[in-house]
Amino acid sequence: GTKQGKEAPFVLAPLSEQIRIADKLDRILARVNAAQARLDKIPTLIKRFRQSVLAAATSGELTREWRENNVSAPMVDYDQVPFDDLLTELRNGLSPKPNENGKGIPILRISSVRSGAVDQSDIRYLEVEEKIRDLYKLKEGDLLFTRYNGSLEFVGGCGLLKELNHEYLLYPDKLIRARLCDKALPEYINIYFSSPKARNSMLESVKTTSGQKGISGKDIKSQLVSIPLLDEQYEIVRRVESLFSLADTVEKQYQDAKARTDRLTQVILAKAFRGELVPQNPDDEPAEALLQRIQQQRSEQATAGKRGKARKVSG
Repeated sequence: GTKQGKEAPFVLAPLSEQIRIADKLDRILARVNAAQARLDKIPTLIKRFRQSVLAAATSGELTREWRENNVSAPMVDYDQVPFDDLLTELRNGLSPKPNENGKGIPILRISSVRSGAVDQSDIRYLEVEEKIRDLYKLKEGDLLFTRYNGSLEFVGGCGLLKELNHEYLLYPDKLIRARLCDKALPEYINIYFSSPKARNSMLESVKTTSGQKGISGKDIKSQLVSIPLLDEQYEIVRRVESLFSLADTVEKQYQDAKARTDRLTQVILAKAFRGELVPQNPDDEPAEALLQRIQQQRSEQATAGKRGKARKVSG
């Protein structure tokens, strides 16, 4: 330790109080650890909940009761159509190398497409002429698919551009832009391609070349999509957004609780060292007195030992 550390006053509680503190610490910290163990299970439960919502939304289960009460909604299984039937466009992005110096127009990174959303702050810049800019600029309601990635979990991932945060925003060639016909809501298709069934189907089409995992536009077009009529798509989107909002609230509460629990151990230890964890007993022998007694006993034993040695030498 430092010189200051060594010279700092060290307050030592009486021995019996130390024992009470240690016992109380053991009990409290065991409860803190149990709380942390329970909290650690929550992210998995939230993830499972979201996956269950997506599975129910795209199988007809989520809106079964709604269909029973809605005369205009036919009680039939969802149509299974190739994604190509719902598209007006599927276009790869721009291949020129973007820059980091802020010159040109914002262009998304490959990593910007994640679990149903597009992170518009994850950008670089590209200088392009007006004709190219207008051909590749994104607009609200565009869907983006990850065409290539080093990590399998992101390949074929779909994200929806809900609202545009830039005047112009471009996308690179490892992403594919999808625009839909009027039979399909972008929000519903975004939900569909995030569902476990659609993800598994997409991953079956992935191929690996030179360590990069990729999927072709042709394979994306051939994916079968379960799609109800527009009225039901709107209802599905409304219900999923409501349930996901609930999951987000629980996740925020979990993060707050975890942060508090993580700080709790330090707070408890600080209270223990300040003597605030257990009641102090005026009848306890002060630790200083105990230390003096121990030192005196050791000193007496050392003196007695020297006398014994002296007698042996002289004898």
